Amino acid sequence: MNKMRSLMDGIADAFKGSTTGTGLDTVSEAPVRALVAETLLDADKTPATAKDVAEALEAVTGHAPDEHEMLDAELFLLDFDWLQ
Repeated sequence: MNKMRSLMDGIADAFKGSTTGTGLDTVSEAPVRALVAETLLDADKTPATAKDVAEALEAVTGHAPDEHEMLDAELFLLDFDWLQ
């Protein structure tokens, strides 16, 4: 009986801090730079040019990328040798 109570308490604790009461708010979305890399890979644009990165960033975020977003995405792509 104690094992069952411990299990149920553990499950209840997982939902206590949840703002929605579902526990799903702890799931986070992928970083923008990873979504950009995925977009470029799907479009077979690796290694990518700066223009390709800017277009992918705009497609992912819905706005023209700023300097910080470009730098972040380009540094991420450099880790994989996916930037020309």
